Amino acid sequence: MSTHVPESETKDLLARAFLDILTSRSQKPSASMLRRQSGRASDENEQISAMLDDLSDEELSDANLIKPHIAAAAVLVARAIEKAPGLIRELKRGYSTVSIEVPEPDYILPVRQVLIDCALPFVKPKPRYIDRHRDVDRRSESFTITDGYSICTRDGSSKEHTSTKGNDVVADVVFRSETLIGIATDPKRHLPRDLLRIAEHHLRLPLLDVSALHLVIESATGRSCDQGFDEQLLRLVTGADLTLAIRHDRTPQQCLDKLKEVIAKKEEFGTAGPTLEELYGYGRAKEWGLGLVADMNDLKAGQLTWEDFDHRGLLLTGSPGTGKTSFARALAKSANIPIIATSVSEWNATGDHLGHTLQAMRTAFHRAQQASPSILFIDELDGISSRANLNDRNREYWLQVVNQLLELLQGFEEREGVVVIGATNHPDQIDPAVLRAGRLDRVIHVDLPDTKAMRNIYRFYLGDGLGDLDLTPLAVESRGKSGADVEAYVARAKAKARREKRALELADVLEAIHDGRPELPERWKRVIAVHEAGHSVANLHFDLWKLQSVELTRTGGFTTHRDEQLAMFDYESASDFLVLLMAGAAAEEIVLGKSSVGSSSGDNSDLVMATHMAIQLELTWQIGKPAPIVFEASNEALFLAMPDLRDRVEKRLAKAAEDARKLIEAKREQVRKIADALVVRRYLTGAEVRLIYDDKAKAGSSRVLENV
Repeated sequence: MSTHVPESETKDLLARAFLDILTSRSQKPSASMLRRQSGRASDENEQISAMLDDLSDEELSDANLIKPHIAAAAVLVARAIEKAPGLIRELKRGYSTVSIEVPEPDYILPVRQVLIDCALPFVKPKPRYIDRHRDVDRRSESFTITDGYSICTRDGSSKEHTSTKGNDVVADVVFRSETLIGIATDPKRHLPRDLLRIAEHHLRLPLLDVSALHLVIESATGRSCDQGFDEQLLRLVTGADLTLAIRHDRTPQQCLDKLKEVIAKKEEFGTAGPTLEELYGYGRAKEWGLGLVADMNDLKAGQLTWEDFDHRGLLLTGSPGTGKTSFARALAKSANIPIIATSVSEWNATGDHLGHTLQAMRTAFHRAQQASPSILFIDELDGISSRANLNDRNREYWLQVVNQLLELLQGFEEREGVVVIGATNHPDQIDPAVLRAGRLDRVIHVDLPDTKAMRNIYRFYLGDGLGDLDLTPLAVESRGKSGADVEAYVARAKAKARREKRALELADVLEAIHDGRPELPERWKRVIAVHEAGHSVANLHFDLWKLQSVELTRTGGFTTHRDEQLAMFDYESASDFLVLLMAGAAAEEIVLGKSSVGSSSGDNSDLVMATHMAIQLELTWQIGKPAPIVFEASNEALFLAMPDLRDRVEKRLAKAAEDARKLIEAKREQVRKIADALVVRRYLTGAEVRLIYDDKAKAGSSRVLENV
């Protein structure tokens, strides 16, 4: 009469048998894993007991102690085999054809070792990678051929790892009626086509779960393990992590603690840095990210399906230092999901040929899928150029890279739960197909933080430092810098104060920002303040855009408007804009008696912008004559080609300059008061400038100056 064994007592019997076999082949056998399991095996597990009995008759190898990543492979292979009834018997008797999909390349060789040691007929060792067939996969060395079985292992790193290679070897093995096994991360792409066609079993290695982790720890320490482990963290564990964390001289709890520490240092689930809610200056990108956080919470709660998920892909653009990577990490922290960070340069650095690059791409996407829900952040995406920009020299190479990226992005089912965020400094170099629906179909430009955002960034990194002190001077002096720069400035300032054993001061941070750079002389501060005051007065007078701020920094001045308020130009508003551009120089001339060269120096100077605007008015916007036309040539070439154009542009600019002088003459007092406040305050909001400008609110303008 058979004895019933509870499921809890018979679970993973095959895995325990595999671990015992591997341990028996090592130099230092430990107590039997199978015999630690209480109860007796049922009839259906007789073959497992038989395998253990066979060990005494087999020749033991000189392998080292079983390593944790090998133990993990043994558990996962056993579980995969158990899902195919009768497969272990077929493998032992030597007449089965199997394909096995593994989660990552690092699992391929451990799985191969487990199969050879535990599941296949014992054969005497042969030279590594025996190739009995001339000119068959000689370079890729992907076949291990013995007298009883053959194993094909392919990770996609060689150009020989394709479905068209090795089919003649498959035919030979099948003809001899021997077991044939293929192991790959992507069987359809990498294994011989004929192997997949005749395979009786298609196995997929399951993911490592807590019970499998317990078995790995038990096999290494000799002590049972029943402590819990965060499933979300476990999705990030690789074979290498197991080997680093699990050792025979540690307790199970110490192994688990070390594993958590190893994962934390990978920064895929890092807790350092701000959340998205604590970030400032990201505009539409932050709005998109907060929407993702809300949707991700609904997805994890089962209230939203992936098909209805509206935040699957994003391309972040912006100049270097705008914090694209910081945004992705803050987003992952707010959504409480892992972030797998990679880059095109990292893909290219994994090997010396195309196969390594393609494999690195697939691995990154696979890791993100394994950790899903997750964020896959791909930096330097412009490193994969648009197909339209490829030259003949490396065209075939990059075509394959671009095509694989498109395939990976398009894999809706394969990347369920994976949000892909790409980052680039050069959006014009991204292949248009990358931006199509279902891929990175949202494109958001990230600017450097403005002064208001900078104040908040300083407050975040300073914490309680400097108390309630106004941080505007720091924000103004950091114009054109990023949040990462702010973090560095604050760290330097705190270090200085700590070395001098005193409290942090505003001057410490300013010193870190300036880094020895000289400040503008006082007379030039006055000139710049008057210049910016002229621009702001003209803007308020014409009411072109919403004035955001006027600033005086250590190296120059800025008048900032809200770009999203910009409307389409008509003739009147275009003419007003020309006057606004000329108003800075006019203010210097009217208030100070002479103008500087600041309005005409540099590629983005007022005069350069005004000249371009005047040319557009004359040629393109159907305002001037002859008929409208678009020119791509330089201004100099246009003037040479059309002599009368220069005269028309000069007249238009001269009129704008004269109108600017008249305006500033009428608003001289407002310009002077705004400039006075700016010299002292260094930063004025649009509302504060409006108070000073309004002739009917002189008391208000006085209050602005009194508050300095």
